[in-house]
Amino acid sequence: MDLLRLSDRERNLLYVVISLLIFLIFYYFLLMPTWNQISTLTGNIKKEKEAIRIAELKLNLLKTYEKRITVPLENTVLSDEQKNVSALKELTQLLVTSDLDIVQIKPLVDTKQKKLLLTLSCAGGYQALYNFLSNLNKLRTIIVVDLIEVTSGAEKKSPLNLKMQLTAYY
Repeated sequence: MDLLRLSDRERNLLYVVISLLIFLIFYYFLLMPTWNQISTLTGNIKKEKEAIRIAELKLNLLKTYEKRITVPLENTVLSDEQKNVSALKELTQLLVTSDLDIVQIKPLVDTKQKKLLLTLSCAGGYQALYNFLSNLNKLRTIIVVDLIEVTSGAEKKSPLNLKMQLTAYY
């Protein structure tokens, strides 16, 4: 079959077939991967927009809660008595969350050096003592353990009797 001897109709048909083949090659190798990439990126954009929308809702919710809660700021000026009460409150909350049973707390205020001396008696287990000591440094008030006396307790629930001397600085 000689290409030069094609009729006009056959030649036009050949041009159409070749054009279709070129278009199909272009479509499958260039256009389809680009469209897939575009659709993947569009999906990622939708996910990120949804994440941003959720984060904005959480932020607005936190702002409304912040307006409702009236907690004294750390920068506000508190009297020494308020600081002592705050330190005692933080310490007792820590003792309760650590599962230590409070037997006695004796505070002694040293106003000259701006510190609060505490003698604390409590009972609990080894894990409770560990929790108390490990969370002590997370308090807003600096509390230092000066002395710990550990004796064995009589009950199974509280195998340890603890006597501590603490200093709270403010």
